[in-house]
Amino acid sequence: MRKRQSQGFVPALILLLNLFCTTAPAYSPGTVVAWGAGTTNAGVDIPQFGQSIIPAEATNITEIAAGEFFSMALRANGKVFVWGANSHGITNPPVDLTNAVAIGAGIRHCLAVRANGAVVAWGAGTNNTGVSDNFGQSMVPAGITNAVAVGGGFHHSVALLSGGTLRAWGGDFGGQTNIPTGLSNVAAISVGLYHTLAVQSNGNVVVWGDLPPDGAPPLVGFKAIAAGTYHAVGIKTNGVVVAWGDPEYGAIVPAGLTNVIAVAAGQMHSLALKADGTVVAWGDNTYGQTNVPPALTGVIAIAGGLSHSLALKADGTVVAWGAGTSNQGNVPQYGQSMVPANLTNVVGIAAGRMHSVALRSEGTIVHWGWDNEGGMAIPGDLSNVVAIAGGWFHSLALKRDGTAVVCGIVYPVYPYDQTNAPPGLSNVVAIATRSMHDLALRSDGTVVVWGDNITGQTNVPAGLTNVVAVAVGSLHCLALRSDGSVVAWGAGTTNDGSPGQYGQSIVPSGLSNVIAIAAGSLHSLALCDDGTVIAWGDNRAGQTNVPSGLSNVVAIAAGDNHSLALKKDGTVAAWGHNSFDQTTVPAGLSNVVAIAGGLGHSLALVGDGPPVVRAPLSQAARSNTTFRVSLPTASGRVYALEFKDSLMQNNWTPLPLAAGNGAVGILTDPTATGLLRFYRVRQW
Repeated sequence: MRKRQSQGFVPALILLLNLFCTTAPAYSPGTVVAWGAGTTNAGVDIPQFGQSIIPAEATNITEIAAGEFFSMALRANGKVFVWGANSHGITNPPVDLTNAVAIGAGIRHCLAVRANGAVVAWGAGTNNTGVSDNFGQSMVPAGITNAVAVGGGFHHSVALLSGGTLRAWGGDFGGQTNIPTGLSNVAAISVGLYHTLAVQSNGNVVVWGDLPPDGAPPLVGFKAIAAGTYHAVGIKTNGVVVAWGDPEYGAIVPAGLTNVIAVAAGQMHSLALKADGTVVAWGDNTYGQTNVPPALTGVIAIAGGLSHSLALKADGTVVAWGAGTSNQGNVPQYGQSMVPANLTNVVGIAAGRMHSVALRSEGTIVHWGWDNEGGMAIPGDLSNVVAIAGGWFHSLALKRDGTAVVCGIVYPVYPYDQTNAPPGLSNVVAIATRSMHDLALRSDGTVVVWGDNITGQTNVPAGLTNVVAVAVGSLHCLALRSDGSVVAWGAGTTNDGSPGQYGQSIVPSGLSNVIAIAAGSLHSLALCDDGTVIAWGDNRAGQTNVPSGLSNVVAIAAGDNHSLALKKDGTVAAWGHNSFDQTTVPAGLSNVVAIAGGLGHSLALVGDGPPVVRAPLSQAARSNTTFRVSLPTASGRVYALEFKDSLMQNNWTPLPLAAGNGAVGILTDPTATGLLRFYRVRQW
């Protein structure tokens, strides 16, 4: 552990490596154990959000629609069902939504038409701030009273009015809301990612927005159309099916396809409904979305989502296939749990969203997992590293000289400059990251944050000092002060369940004597000096349900939606989201000295003995003359505080021994004189 630091981050965990124990380890010391997602490097995301699990009550259905990771169905009585991923509250239709007569699905928002012609929208786009998918696509313009159909793209929405005209609103990146002047007599619409298609009563098709023109036929003589992400498919009045756009995105129609009465388009696949009630599908089949179930007949309507397909049968039931046959969430298989062969001498670990990082004793870094085609490469000359942290698309390294180095990319979709440390940043003693903002703790106990500031996470609270440890969630930050109190800021100042707001920044009343902190995507953890764990924030996956009786904890870590605890006997407890087995701790895992959690995987660093001593550095005096740490002691044991002025030094300098007496003991370093030092506690 390092002076002015707590045990909640890598430097403190490094110190536990050489604790003595006579028990033979189940794994070789200095090796890394990983489990959960990433046991293969297939490089695919399988979006399993239950979007293909039809609710039992979804009967007497008259219309279906499919979004990115969700599905919609309209019952004959006007009730709307939505299931799958609940991003932005998509699966929670307004409670007063009744008598719906039509529905439409955007990428991450929903639309419905009431019997009176009014339009209702929910999900992403309830504001037009331009952040978190909010571009006003769910802000229905005033005055729409005669809608008959609706459709949604990524950031825009379109309504077809009874007079054959259109209204469009939301984001306009590709001109998709700029309805062509004079457009009238529209009989049907279909909305793509950033484009819109309209069929006029004379069979002509009008296209606007961003759609590749590759192979576009003469846009006349159509009776139905469907818009995919980068392709379009339509039925001509003579029954011939045509498609255009990117040929890799479902734009190549199967030979001999005839007698088609309806078409639908997913992101990269297409569907056709034949007059005999059967379905034909083509295009991308990564998730089985074009594997039409055998013997599927009696179909009267079809819909395509990002990676799943829906069919409505004449009996009012719905059939689904493709991704979402479970509700486990994304399964990112990028090899992040495939520990490199011969990786040894590891003294620190960190888990990014879909990658893993290890710090070796000589101060170098090893990276594996998602690499963004080389964009995550570690600089060849990076050395003298003493701490690491993993973010969504980048990693942080703290060097011995107190400077921070960023390895990775500014992800194009989220250009928040998290990979550029502030100029002049120095005297850093700890680092933390998770998504798109980074945090550095300086030797004077102050905090610097940079990157994404969507929810105010880079707005460090005024007067925040005496910080000894830091942690970063997807949208919030945590700081542990030397008096054992916790400060939080960013998202989660409310727990109303709105985007990002799950109470993760509402520190529990009375929380004190904290010695370590950790932050998940939308939840927070605190380790108290009595070895117990407190959790708060998002609990949709059970990540704040601390196991009953969990005690003797010496370190904590958080994945996106799961939590980990390292016990003093060297075993690991895990809870929360387990769709990728990230909380299924490998049998026989013991002598663990450090833990880390990613999106869907977990890491453990094995030492030569369990971390039997917990050193609550939150009680360390910030004196310029003496360093103090208190810890529970056992009668018959002997304890020693040892230090290094640099982790690159070979030997630890021991301080006088202290005998345990079954009470809390205090170990001191009277030679500190304001120096920045690493400490460890050994016991016999």
